[in-house]
Amino acid sequence: MNPRAVSPTCTATATGSSKPTTLLPPERILTTVHLPAPWPGERAGCHRAISRAHAEWPLVEATARLALDGATITHAAVAAGGVARVPLRLTEVEAALIGREANAEVLEAAAATVLARCRPLPQTGYKAQLFRGTVLEALEQAAGSAAAGSAAAG
Repeated sequence: MNPRAVSPTCTATATGSSKPTTLLPPERILTTVHLPAPWPGERAGCHRAISRAHAEWPLVEATARLALDGATITHAAVAAGGVARVPLRLTEVEAALIGREANAEVLEAAAATVLARCRPLPQTGYKAQLFRGTVLEALEQAAGSAAAGSAAAG
């Protein structure tokens, strides 16, 4: 089989890999997106930082999916856009969250882990703190009342 061949469902794989790619031949269009079922206790948050009010590419954007069992984060998926050539999965943030309580301190520490990967150009140095803050906002939205209740109690 041709490693770049596309099935009728338009899934393409790289040689020696079962990981899907986004390659579609010019004559195909995307008609369906299948998303996994939510995790038990899943919540999500998304934040986009833009420089104008309408229709602009984001300076930074982040999306977070968290599953909580009580106040404990059992699953996490966090991604960001506008900070690299392609959207990034933030596995360091996820690792800092899983198994921990969804409180303000944990969310802030997890968001701060993105700073280690930042290598901004001279004219985009401001984006490092904007990146951290945007990830934190998405995490706070996803944690919802679990983090708010913890912050109010502290």
